[in-house]
Amino acid sequence: MSSGPVVIAGAALVALALYSVVVMPELRGRRLARLAHERTMTFSKDGVTVRTTINESHSGWSPYRRLYRVDDLFLLRTTGRSTVMIVPARAFASPTDEAEFITLAERHIGAPAEN
Repeated sequence: MSSGPVVIAGAALVALALYSVVVMPELRGRRLARLAHERTMTFSKDGVTVRTTINESHSGWSPYRRLYRVDDLFLLRTTGRSTVMIVPARAFASPTDEAEFITLAERHIGAPAEN
């Protein structure tokens, strides 16, 4: 009985493991780096506008169902319960801007739930 097929299968498994552990994370990291762009979020009575260097999108307030405050983050939950927009508190230029955001969101989706 030849051990050739077993050695080849073992080598293939080792190669697959190395690819999964070394190559794939690097490729994923590069892909994510290309997708990482500075975002500017604008909140108004008309809704939410998000701008990046490659895209701009606008939505009214209707997709947003709940505002949560978790530590230094605001989470705007959309109608698809697993989808949230993350707004870091540091994104606001001042405590006044943060308070205006909360007031605006309360008008459209209710008071923030604290966690």
